[in-house]
Amino acid sequence: MSDIDDLVSFLRKNDLLTSDIRSATETIEFGNGDPRMFHSLAIKELEPFVASHPRDAEGHARLGNAYYSSGRIDRAITQFELSLKIDPGNYSVRHDLGVALQEKGLRDGGC
Repeated sequence: MSDIDDLVSFLRKNDLLTSDIRSATETIEFGNGDPRMFHSLAIKELEPFVASHPRDAEGHARLGNAYYSSGRIDRAITQFELSLKIDPGNYSVRHDLGVALQEKGLRDGGC
């Protein structure tokens, strides 16, 4: 799955990097933070972003990764599937979808 740095880059690129997210990121970098708090904050920014940018494959993928990292696997699967409808050749998202499906027990074997 995508790491925090990739998600921060996406948030920054789309002017979604709030002071709360920056603070959560800095806390994680110093080993004191909870990545789930970071992902919860990111989800709050990404949900309205993908609602207003429904054809943004990367936005759906990043939201899927944030959901996955916060344990919301069903929502992650939905976002990965939406991303792949827009960009079916994205093998990184295809892999992430496979990992999420396997975790839910909906897929056998490799990704």
